[in-house]
Amino acid sequence: MLRFAVLLAMATPAVAQDATIADAAWLAGRWVGEGLGGQVEESWSPAMGGQMAGHFTLVQDGKPVFYELM
Repeated sequence: MLRFAVLLAMATPAVAQDATIADAAWLAGRWVGEGLGGQVEESWSPAMGGQMAGHFTLVQDGKPVFYELM
């Protein structure tokens, strides 16, 4: 009986859930490190009005070479 219950649970499809802005709250803050051949920084604002704003910067050899606004 237990084996049947486990198999039934594994065969049951997962139910999709709608995402909310609260699901991305962990992104808020400043993230820095090395990658893409240089220093990288990404910052995200806390959620406000149902949105979050972010930016990314890549610096190589002391010069910014790429920006992204999100």
